[in-house]
Amino acid sequence: MAQVDVVIDTVQDLDQERYKGFFEKDEAKKAELMKTFQSKTVTRFMKIFAEILGKEKWMVGPLIKLAVQTYLLSYTDSTSNSMVKYTVIYFESPGRAEVTRLALAAAGADFEDVRLTSEEWQKRKPNTPQGQLPILEVEYSAGKKVTFPQSGAIARCVARDLDLYGKTPEENTEVDVVLETLNDLFNDLIKIFFEKDEKKKDELKAALGETVIPKYVEHFENIKGKKEWMVGSAMTIADLAVFSIFDQLPVTFGENSVKRFRDSKTLPGLSEKVAANENVKKYLEKRPKPKSQ
Repeated sequence: MAQVDVVIDTVQDLDQERYKGFFEKDEAKKAELMKTFQSKTVTRFMKIFAEILGKEKWMVGPLIKLAVQTYLLSYTDSTSNSMVKYTVIYFESPGRAEVTRLALAAAGADFEDVRLTSEEWQKRKPNTPQGQLPILEVEYSAGKKVTFPQSGAIARCVARDLDLYGKTPEENTEVDVVLETLNDLFNDLIKIFFEKDEKKKDELKAALGETVIPKYVEHFENIKGKKEWMVGSAMTIADLAVFSIFDQLPVTFGENSVKRFRDSKTLPGLSEKVAANENVKKYLEKRPKPKSQ
C-alpha cells in the first residue's frame, strides 16, 4: 500500500506543478510557466516514475501504471494546446474561413488573421496545399509547424482543440450534422456565383429567399428544437457556423435572402447570443466590414 501511496502522491505533486500555470493571472508569466512545465517538469517526473518502476513490469499493479499513463497523457494534451499559435490564411471576405476565425476569437486563442489580395494569393498559390484557400497553420511550442487545407477540416481542428466541438461523441456527431448541412447550403450559394447566364443567375437569386433558405432554416430549427444552443448545453462551433452564414447572406444577397431566418422564433435569438459573447463581440468590432457583391 505504501508503494501505491508514493506513486499517487508523486502524481499529485505533478498536478500541483501544472496548476501553477493555470492559476497565474499574468499572461506572459503564465505562458512561461506552461512552457517550462511542458518542456522540463513532465520530463523530470517521468524520470521519477521510471526510477519507481525500475525493472518491474508494473509500478505496483497494472491499474497504477494505467493511472500514471493517463495523467501524463492528459498533461501533455492540455498544456500543448495552451502553447499553440494559429494562423488563418484566406481572402479579405468572410467566406469559408469565417467560422474558423470566429471559433478562434470566441476561445480567446492566439491567432493571426492573414487576409490576402488576389495578387498576393497568386504568388502563394504554387506552395499552398491543394492550391486553395483557406489554410490553417498551426505552430506548437516545441517548434513543430503544420499546415492544413480544407475549410471543414480546419474548422473541426480548431473546434476540437478549443473545446467547441461538444462534450460527447454523440454531440460531436450532432455538430458535424450542422456543419455538413451548412456546407450543403454553401454549395447552393456557390452555384449562383458561378452561373454565367445572367437570366438564370437572377432566377437562382430569387429562389434563394423563396425556397432555398427557408428549407435550411427549417432544418436548423428542427436540430435546435427548444435547446438554448444548437448542440448540447454550451456554445459550439455549430452555433458559430449558423451565426456566420446568416450574418453573411444579407451582405451578399440582400435582406430578402434572410427573411425566413428573421421570422424564425428561435434562430435570431441564437445569433444574438453568439454576437453577445465578449470575445466574439470584440472580433466583430475590429474585423474588416464585409463588402456587398
